[in-house]
Amino acid sequence: MTDKETADYLREYIKSGKRGGPFGWPTDPCGYDQHIKFVEYRNKEWADCGLTWDKFVLNWADRLDPK
Repeated sequence: MTDKETADYLREYIKSGKRGGPFGWPTDPCGYDQHIKFVEYRNKEWADCGLTWDKFVLNWADRLDPK
């Protein structure tokens, strides 16, 4: 997926409220490259961000495709 496609998917993922289970990542269906970019972002930013998971995912979507 492109950055825009991934951002659109993540926004819909959060809106839908559906989750992939306890071991699922929001970027699982987005392809390896997009998943790895998100994992690297999570590893660097999650610990000190103070955001909910949903807001964190949406922030990543906004980084990929600013609106």
